[in-house]
Amino acid sequence: MWGSVPKKCIDTDNVPLQIRQENCLHCGNCVTACPVGAVKNE
Repeated sequence: MWGSVPKKCIDTDNVPLQIRQENCLHCGNCVTACPVGAVKNE
């Protein structure tokens, strides 16, 4: 599911998962990978 998102960009230690803004590459892969549509590209 999150395979297309660089691992350093997603904090999987917390629920819900969080995007690490300091590591975000602005690639947009998380938007399409999120199974519930919780990530928005703004």
